[in-house]
Amino acid sequence: MHDVHGSTAKTEIPQSLFNFAGEEGKSQAQVTHKKERATGRTVSPFGLRFEDIEQDGDPRWGLRVAYVDRGETAAGAGNAKAVRAFEETKERIVALVREDRTLESANAICARVTGTRTIVLQALKELVREGRLATPDESRKTFALASGTA
Repeated sequence: MHDVHGSTAKTEIPQSLFNFAGEEGKSQAQVTHKKERATGRTVSPFGLRFEDIEQDGDPRWGLRVAYVDRGETAAGAGNAKAVRAFEETKERIVALVREDRTLESANAICARVTGTRTIVLQALKELVREGRLATPDESRKTFALASGTA
């Protein structure tokens, strides 16, 4: 049993840490996976929608929590432009990897794709998770398009 003291200690103990961000009075929250101690792999951001369930005249009898994909969450929050920009960053990365078969690191991609380093790295991570890009390994020293990626 851990004895937790201080605000920073509370984030050090859990194996996995999720951050929920939403506005009071809104029925949606954006969820980001901040830490995964065991595997080091986090899940892509997603949203949750909270809905009251009415029964027997009680408008708050129950609660339904529904998954909302990131595009729908961002668009619903008024960030459709940001979602488009992120998707365009992903497409620029795919085009770069298609054209330049010498890219051995994420740093090499960040240096060639416009946008903040954080956004480019997140886009790269998502492309790998989606199976559209393959990372360098012992058999292949460079990033490559996954089979079936146009």
